[in-house]
Formats: sequence, C-alpha cells, structure tokens
Amino acid sequence: MTIRTASLALFTGMALLLSCKKNSDTVSPDGCQLASTRTQALQKAAVDFTNSSTPANCQAYKTAANAYLDAAANCASIPRADLDAARKSLADIKC
Repeated sequence: MTIRTASLALFTGMALLLSCKKNSDTVSPDGCQLASTRTQALQKAAVDFTNSSTPANCQAYKTAANAYLDAAANCASIPRADLDAARKSLADIKC
C-alpha cells in the first residue's frame, strides 16, 4: 500500500507542476512541450501500476516518470527544487 501512496503522491505532484500557467518569456517551449507530451505516458503508467502493482508495472511507471522529469528539467517554469524532490520520491519507490 505504501508504494501506491507514494506513486500517487508523485504523480499528483507532477501533474500539478505541469498544470501551472507558463509565461512564454521564461519557458523553453521545446522542453515544456516534451514534458506535456510525456505526461500522457506517465498517466497511463500510473493507472496501470495503481490497478496492478506488479514489478513490471512499477518499473514502467518509474521509467515514464523519469522520462517526464528529464523533459521537465528543460522547462524553465518548473523549479529545480520541485524536480529534485520528485526524483527523490521516485527513487524511494522499490519495485
């Protein structure tokens, strides 16, 4: 149950980060667009993992989350501290 709670907390946090309004003067459009695109894969992986907490679904979730965070790191409107906290939370999930 702890893994599900941690994964849902991470997913919710990332969704909130992505939903923030972005100022076009301070954003790297390519990085933010890529992060937005990778959100779809992350959402699917989170739902799959929540529905069936198998090691394969856990790893797929972590892979999708890392891909999202890599893209989000290039989006200037997402604070580095938030990305670091999300990476730490993700690393704490044991498959």
